[in-house]
Amino acid sequence: MLLLQLRAKTKPPQVPQVPQGQTNQVYPAKAPSGAFFLLFLFPLMQLLFRCLGMCAILLVAGCASRQGPEMQSLVSLVRGDLNTQQLGEALKNLNPAFRYMRVELDGAAPALMVLGYIDQDRHGAVEVWYSALGEIIRTQNGRIMGTVGLPVDWRALTYLNPPIAWTDAMAAPATYQRARDELPSYRFGVQERVTLSAMSPSSLSSLSFEIPVTLRREWSTGVRWFREQVDAADGSHLPDAVFAVARYRGQAAVVFSRQCLSHKVCLRMQLWPPQEESL
Repeated sequence: MLLLQLRAKTKPPQVPQVPQGQTNQVYPAKAPSGAFFLLFLFPLMQLLFRCLGMCAILLVAGCASRQGPEMQSLVSLVRGDLNTQQLGEALKNLNPAFRYMRVELDGAAPALMVLGYIDQDRHGAVEVWYSALGEIIRTQNGRIMGTVGLPVDWRALTYLNPPIAWTDAMAAPATYQRARDELPSYRFGVQERVTLSAMSPSSLSSLSFEIPVTLRREWSTGVRWFREQVDAADGSHLPDAVFAVARYRGQAAVVFSRQCLSHKVCLRMQLWPPQEESL
C-alpha cells in the first residue's frame, strides 16, 4: 500500500518531444522487460516470507506463555530443576517438528531457542536460532558466527582461513584465523588467531564453569571434548571456548559449548532435549 501511495504522489518524468522524422535514441519506445521487476521483487518476497515465518514462531511462543501448567513445565525443564519422571513429562510438551537449543548467559536465567532456518555460505550450513524475545544466535559447526540482542553482539564474522574438522583436531592442535565486528564497543575488523585442540576427560574437572549432568555421565564414553584458545591481534584475549561433540539425531554435532563474546559475556549452549546417542 505504501508503495502504491508513493507511486501516486510521484510525478512521471517529462520526456522531451522528438521532432517528427527523427529517431529517439535516448528514450526508446520499448517498455522495460518484466524480468527486471522479478529480479527486484523476488529477494524482497523471500525476506517477507522469512519474516512471516519468524513471526509465526514468536506467536507460538507467545501463546505458549498463556498455557499455564504446560509453560510452567517448560520453564522448569529449561532450568533443569526436574526429577527424571517430571523431565519425561515436560519433554512431551515440546513440538518435535522444531529443533531447540538451551542457552544460558552467565548470571541469567536460561532460555530455550528454536531453529528458525538454515543459511549456507562457502564453509557450510549456518543455523539461525531465535528466542521468544527476539534474540538471535547464528552458529556454524557449533561455533558462534553472529548474535543480535545480547549484551555484547558479534557481527559479520568471517574466516581468514577456516577451522579444520573436529575429528582432524583429535590428532594434533591446529590454528585458524577469523575477523569480526563487535557491538556496542564499535570494534570493527577484530582479528583473532584461534588454536583448536582436543581435551582429555580428566581435564574437565578443572574448568571454571559447570558441565551439564547429562554430559558428565559420558566423560569417558562417546563425547569428544575440544578447547579453543583465542589470541587477538591487539593483544586482548577471550576466555577459552569449550566444545562437546557427540552424535545427535543420527549425526555428529556440537551438543554443548561454552563460548565468550567478551570477558564478561559468556554463553553455555546445549542442543535440547539431550540425546542418549554417543559417537
